[in-house]
Amino acid sequence: GGRLAWDSFKLRMPVFKKAVTRILAARFSRTLATLTSTGVSLTQSLRIASRVVGNRFAENKLIDVEESIKRGKALNVALSEAALFPGMMVHMAKIGEESGTLDQMMAKAADYFEEEADTAITRLTTTLQPVLLVIVAGIVLFVMASVLVPMLSLYSNIK
Repeated sequence: GGRLAWDSFKLRMPVFKKAVTRILAARFSRTLATLTSTGVSLTQSLRIASRVVGNRFAENKLIDVEESIKRGKALNVALSEAALFPGMMVHMAKIGEESGTLDQMMAKAADYFEEEADTAITRLTTTLQPVLLVIVAGIVLFVMASVLVPMLSLYSNIK
């Protein structure tokens, strides 16, 4: 529905894309690291992590990743095919799989992407502040004009 379309839009919109993908990567990798380190199976961990990311479009993609893994694909291959996360995340998953330290690599990925998300959000708010200021100034100008124009025309009619 509308939520799926909005979540998909956020991942495609150039202004929000970097921040949204970093937040998704951080949430996903942190959840996956926590669950796999406590002994939860990879497929169950993926199912739970897909619900935690908070984005319907990403959730659907992660369910596809889970299905790919059930069919025998490696996590990094399935993540790469989903084309949801940055390449570094896929690479870290590959290293974690090959070395048997997936939980540790996902924890490191989470640390990295949490930092990246903070930076992206700061950059986004810094970029949007002047734009919002101009929009608010335009609204104020419109309101002032809509009040002053009738008053001035009233004054000119009195003379």
